[in-house]
Amino acid sequence: MTLELSHFKRAIDGLRTAPRPQELAPPRKLLAVDLALSWQPRVLVIGAGLPPEDLALLLEHGCEVESVLSLPRGMQLMYERSFDLVAVSPFIDEEGDGVFFIRSLKLASDDQPEASTRFVIHRYRTTPCVILPFVGTTEYALYVDSSRWYLADAAELPIWKTIVSLGDPDDRPAG
Repeated sequence: MTLELSHFKRAIDGLRTAPRPQELAPPRKLLAVDLALSWQPRVLVIGAGLPPEDLALLLEHGCEVESVLSLPRGMQLMYERSFDLVAVSPFIDEEGDGVFFIRSLKLASDDQPEASTRFVIHRYRTTPCVILPFVGTTEYALYVDSSRWYLADAAELPIWKTIVSLGDPDDRPAG
């Protein structure tokens, strides 16, 4: 099965009336995270990539990191493989499309006509996602699911530390 970006865009088209990315504000701020370095997550990065120091520290701690430049390729990998976290640049092809993609992934319903789209939505609805900082800023967003998302500042809490601190998904409480 091939996952088409157009399928996903149709599935979430109704969300285009939602606030623009710059209008979104998370309900609370991520303040502190306990570091659990025994877990080594599989991370997919879509877009411009992680800051070099974050990438180096993730690799140093044994994390698997795969990077792709486009949303279609990222979505195809999300269909083919399982990742513990997806990190997305806020700007991939147009302003805010990375933000829109993650927000839509968390809010889309499972009743999509294309099986591949349903599969990706179901698989990644509860997978943590990071929206990387806009150029010239250090704030990033961590989306756990549609109702739990946080804003953090990479100057205070580095992105790599947030990723490795999420803990093994098998150890997380259900629901």
